[in-house]
Amino acid sequence: GPRRWRALRLFAAAPALLLVTTTSSRGGVAAVVTMLGCAGTLWFARSVLPLRRRLLIVSGALAAAVLAIAFDPRLHDLILHRRWSNSATESNRQHAAMIQAGWLMGCCRPLTGYGPGAVPLVYPRYRARLSGGTDNALQLHNTPAQFWAELGAPGIAVLVLLLVGIVKLAL
Repeated sequence: GPRRWRALRLFAAAPALLLVTTTSSRGGVAAVVTMLGCAGTLWFARSVLPLRRRLLIVSGALAAAVLAIAFDPRLHDLILHRRWSNSATESNRQHAAMIQAGWLMGCCRPLTGYGPGAVPLVYPRYRARLSGGTDNALQLHNTPAQFWAELGAPGIAVLVLLLVGIVKLAL
């Protein structure tokens, strides 16, 4: 029945969440922690479990979030030393350059973008205008920038509609 499908979905989601948190992706860890926080808040408000059990479950989820952050080397350095490590600073510079490239790509073709999957082919054209970017990029590591570069204004409109739909489903 429905409980079996729910359990199957949770079983399928667990390895994906574990994979994201073990890739040293700061954005991935932040996204997982944020998603779990939002889901936990909604669940806590709607659950019929006794308050004590809900608090224990939420405490466990918070502990898991803290562990995910603690085991991410870049976030760990940020929390302990209150500054980014050298490798994280370089990564931040590269990500900022990719976002700038995405902005420039979308501005050149705002109505259509360059097309799905075109970033690896087009990014080198914009590389000279960037400060701190990589020589080439398979993706821009930023969903709105990727949509803008590849799909233009229609892609951004679709992204906004998806987000509105997700918010409506959550409420």
